[in-house]
Amino acid sequence: MADQGLSLRHRKCLHMAGPGPVIDIRAVSQATKRGEDLSRPPALPATRKTDIILMHFRGELTISAAAKLAGVSEQSIGNWKRKFISAGREALESASHDGAVHVSDRERQLRKEVHNLKAALGDAFLQLRAIKEATRRDMATRTWNP
Repeated sequence: MADQGLSLRHRKCLHMAGPGPVIDIRAVSQATKRGEDLSRPPALPATRKTDIILMHFRGELTISAAAKLAGVSEQSIGNWKRKFISAGREALESASHDGAVHVSDRERQLRKEVHNLKAALGDAFLQLRAIKEATRRDMATRTWNP
């Protein structure tokens, strides 16, 4: 049996997992100790996903054909398509007809917050300067009596 060198806990995990890809738990444990990243890389780069979605939009691929080509589920293709359309819509909405960029509500809120923080910082600076000036004048009027 291939799992003879494994602990009882690991053998139970393998038994419960049933048939499927064999995972060498010792290798995974050692790789984790070495600090290696064991996360799965993205199936396809964004440029390839874009190409596949554009082929679908042009009518060259059905969703099922696109899924087979990419090696992913039809649901993944649907998700890519939804994200692609959403990002395009946001980009189009952010620019007006005359080329000026419209500011989102979030950006407007952040700009207002920055403005308020700058005003508060300016007020604090003026107060600090006034205190220093008053302290300097007070120290100049005092006489030294040892």
